[in-house]
Amino acid sequence: MDVSIIIVSFNVKEYLEKCLASVYRETRGLSFEIFVVDNASSDDSVGMVRELFPEVMLILNRENYGFAAANNSALKECTGNFVLFLNPDTEIKENAIEKLLKYMKANPSVAVAAPKLLNEDGSLQLLSKKFPSLYSDYMEALFLDAAFPKSKIFNPLFMGLWPHDSTRDVDQPAGACLLVSMYMLIKAGFYDENFFMYYEDVDLCLRIKKAGGRIVFLHDAAVVHHGGKSSEQQPAESDGRGKG
Repeated sequence: MDVSIIIVSFNVKEYLEKCLASVYRETRGLSFEIFVVDNASSDDSVGMVRELFPEVMLILNRENYGFAAANNSALKECTGNFVLFLNPDTEIKENAIEKLLKYMKANPSVAVAAPKLLNEDGSLQLLSKKFPSLYSDYMEALFLDAAFPKSKIFNPLFMGLWPHDSTRDVDQPAGACLLVSMYMLIKAGFYDENFFMYYEDVDLCLRIKKAGGRIVFLHDAAVVHHGGKSSEQQPAESDGRGKG
């Protein structure tokens, strides 16, 4: 198996259907399996998957265990050499998964590959970041990052709103769509379940880099990201930050 795709879902039936349909429609040239981990949805997401996508493997949680724990439960069942962590509020464009996989196979030092994320209107989401630091926190505290968003000095976290127009190494791409080598996941460890939602992808990327893996943003692979459709169901637990 080339790629195991893991989608953690919570009350996003409409978006999950679009996501799954896009994977089957836009993925060619590789073998893949799909796991949907449902965190106790009440919107009949499970019934929809069973009816429309019977080949998808469902993992049903009795309660919402959070993003990290849900992903880990599927990771234990994966057979792919690579794992795609995919948010349910995304839609694959133009064979993006195959493009990510092809790049990683051609560059063995790359442990993580991420596509550019697009809004529904085709505009870019500039979400790739550096790892946070005391300096970036200081710039944020002084509001200098907001005052000078395109400055790499005053807005180091978002790299001065780098336009995402080239393929390059990054620290932490957005976690909505990440292709990761299973070898590196075993070496660096799975998601830290102390994180319920948010920052678990930052922590994973940091451990992968410390383990010697490269993390690359690919500008010619694209995924639509609707954004925040799961987390807005539970704003108290998610801190309202809008993770998909």
